[in-house]
Amino acid sequence: MIPTSRRSERGAAILLLLVTLVALLGIGAITMLAVQPGARPVAGRHEAEALQAAESGVAAALAWLRQGCDRGPLPERPAAIYGNGIAPGAEGNPFAAAADLAYEVTLLNDPTDPGGSQDTDGRLLVRSVGRRARAEVVVEAEIEDPGCPGEPDFAQAHSLP
Repeated sequence: MIPTSRRSERGAAILLLLVTLVALLGIGAITMLAVQPGARPVAGRHEAEALQAAESGVAAALAWLRQGCDRGPLPERPAAIYGNGIAPGAEGNPFAAAADLAYEVTLLNDPTDPGGSQDTDGRLLVRSVGRRARAEVVVEAEIEDPGCPGEPDFAQAHSLP
């Protein structure tokens, strides 16, 4: 027979075990939540690198526009733009092969230009898509066409009398 002082303690061990189990499960859940966002900075870094690649594409497009006037109808993805559309690691890609970076530049007519596929107002939209792993970032820049070397720029050619 169990003494009366111990009869009141019969369920205490099970209750203590349940409380300990719930506490350990809570600690495990908090640990999982704390570890899971560790993957997010990697994705954020990939997006930041894809943004840098897209900005590099805009810079390459501006350099190409300053060099000459051999543009066709818009939209256009000029292969002559340095690194344009070249896969990561391939020859002609401006980034190190291990970086897994690339960009693709498209020249578009600005939406307010009545010329359709031909630029008539001297403004272009440069759209550059930077890619890194599974991250993709689009950068768009509206620019004044620098004109052709040896020709007056658009503002001079179209100034009011």
